[in-house]
Amino acid sequence: MAEVLTPHTRRATAEDVPRLLALEPADGTRFIDADRLRGDLDAGGLRLDSIWIAELGGSIVGRALWWGPPGEPHPVALDEIWVAPDAGLDAEQVGIALLEAGHAALRAVGVERMPGFDIEAPADWREHADLAAAVGWRERVAERAGLGQRLERVKLLWQQGAPVPPASARVEFRAASDEDVIGVLTRVARGSLDATTHREIAAVGAEQHARDEFDFYAGLPGRRDDWRLAFDRAAGAGGSVDEDADAGSVEDAIGVIIPSRSAYSASVSYLGVVPEARGRGIGLDLLDEITRVHAAAGEPEITALTDADNVPMRRTFARGGYRETGVRIVREAAHPLTG
Repeated sequence: MAEVLTPHTRRATAEDVPRLLALEPADGTRFIDADRLRGDLDAGGLRLDSIWIAELGGSIVGRALWWGPPGEPHPVALDEIWVAPDAGLDAEQVGIALLEAGHAALRAVGVERMPGFDIEAPADWREHADLAAAVGWRERVAERAGLGQRLERVKLLWQQGAPVPPASARVEFRAASDEDVIGVLTRVARGSLDATTHREIAAVGAEQHARDEFDFYAGLPGRRDDWRLAFDRAAGAGGSVDEDADAGSVEDAIGVIIPSRSAYSASVSYLGVVPEARGRGIGLDLLDEITRVHAAAGEPEITALTDADNVPMRRTFARGGYRETGVRIVREAAHPLTG
């Protein structure tokens, strides 16, 4: 009977970095390449105490990379699980060993809800057996590790060279205080088509969800000064953009935009229309303004995500000049207040 090979799982050290940088993509799912890995390590988004490796015979045969905003005490997302394709190992078993080790370390320092795992793949991954297998074992690992909630999202991209939309003739955008932004985020959350929003509201309520959203976006490496509330010009709400946001009434706002950045590029980040203004195509006006903000700053590309089953929003992105580039399958633990 053949011997079952069992890699040793441990945290990465500084001595492992050259070997981590030398690894190559395995199967068409997300892989953090050497340039990005080195950049994240230098910036602090990836830390050695949040990288776990599987080692066999002196070689790295698996790794799991947890990412967090630089300066934050704990990671917020599992960016990658990689297993060497030519090592003759059961990828699922290696993956679960890596996640169990990483999760145990997080629990030991007081983290209660484990970070979500984003599995990225081409849009047609279901049509290719090798890609379907690669996604499949990662999903099973996530399930076994307690990341039982699943959401499939579509990745989108706008690039310089595409037309920059003109300023909206019917929507005016104005700066606003933190509390006013939170107030509009609360209104937008009600009736949202976003699946994650539904779950979070069920767990903590609309206002707390809005505050959590505000804190999350405020922690991104974008400019808070670019955030705007949207007003209907025909309703006569508000005047010109005012950094003190003291003209007009926030109750008249019909939406909010948060042009920001991910760790790697400009992003749409957030746009939302309040329930009473929906059905008028206002979402495109908001998306166009985000595109204008980033294009004016010289950004070469803008990324975005939306739920795969949110067909209206996918159509809005298409009309706004964004093309679909792949999928992100988000696996998360249940919210501690909902189980």
